[in-house]
Amino acid sequence: MCPEDCNLCYLACPRVSLPKEEIGKRIFPEGVEYKEELGKFLEILAVRAKDENILEKAQDGGAVTAILSYALDKGLIKGVVSMKSEEWRPKATISKSKEELLATAGTIYSSGTSLPLLRRISHEGN
Repeated sequence: MCPEDCNLCYLACPRVSLPKEEIGKRIFPEGVEYKEELGKFLEILAVRAKDENILEKAQDGGAVTAILSYALDKGLIKGVVSMKSEEWRPKATISKSKEELLATAGTIYSSGTSLPLLRRISHEGN
């Protein structure tokens, strides 16, 4: 559990400084309902992974990890660009199996970039 005055997740979150009102107008020009706490939305669902291995590693229910794991297992995707922690420093990596994906599960309270890895992948064609 984080201390009350930690704020690391808030400071590292890339969404904090975005102009929500302007982005909302561009994405939802038809005027979907807006809630300050959530922004604009069409539907809200609460989901949680069923896989115990995912739940042990995941930060908040493991839904994204479960969906990506399923997509990898079924051959719907070749890999996932995700971040792994190296002493609290995020490093972009490619996960091509459930095991590799699980090694990157959880939250890293620091910002990192995946752009160099994505650029390399686009040039290699993998």
